[in-house]
Amino acid sequence: LRHRVAESLVAKASAGRYLRTPTLLEMFGDRGFVLGNPELEAEVGDTGDLGLVWAPWQAHGPVDRIYLEAAAFASRPDRPIVFVNRNGLVAQAINLEGARMLGTELVASVRVQERVTLTGNYGFLDARNRSEGAANDKQLPGRPRQHLYARADAAFSPGGHLLVVWSDALRLSGNFVDELNIYELPPRFLLGAGIKVEVLRDLLLGLEVKNAGDLRQQEVALRPAPGPDLASIPRAISDVHGYPLPGRSIYLHLQWQH
Repeated sequence: LRHRVAESLVAKASAGRYLRTPTLLEMFGDRGFVLGNPELEAEVGDTGDLGLVWAPWQAHGPVDRIYLEAAAFASRPDRPIVFVNRNGLVAQAINLEGARMLGTELVASVRVQERVTLTGNYGFLDARNRSEGAANDKQLPGRPRQHLYARADAAFSPGGHLLVVWSDALRLSGNFVDELNIYELPPRFLLGAGIKVEVLRDLLLGLEVKNAGDLRQQEVALRPAPGPDLASIPRAISDVHGYPLPGRSIYLHLQWQH
């Protein structure tokens, strides 16, 4: 459903029942860090969302573009497919008996004088296991509760050649890699920056720095804490399999667009 509430304000909603079949990677693995599970069943469930979008067509002083969106969503999958940690750095996809997911998402984008663009989004997800037994009401593996991302871009055209500089920041809360929420991956706060310049017509050369702060590990709270002097331990920032992510990384890009 979509309804124009005002000239620049739109309300939208959707609801339905979905089917997600297992992927080839989930069923057969990669002969490395992902174990296959050929007995996986398709995930089915009910889902719905409700949101508002404000996008005025007219400029507001130096601000020539505004886009704001807020949405809430809910889902109740049957036999949800999740990756869980198996024996260290090996992960495997399995079916849980059920789950319940509730969340919100906020998106904002503002452009000033067709040169500087600020964008950001925030998401909150409460994903709970609805299986019988000890895992009931635990957080689903691989589903961080909070996600915050912001980016700033500035574009110029000195000498008729496009020049873009940008910087971004990512804040991601910790999440678990097992059904019982015993092993928790740490939260992360990553900074990045980059520049790209048009060296020839339609050809851009770019330089990008990821994890500019060279963040390698973060503290993870111990629950319950063994003692007042041992409430947390350092743990490497890792991907869903528990494999440590790289520190500061520098990339060189060539981009052609026509």
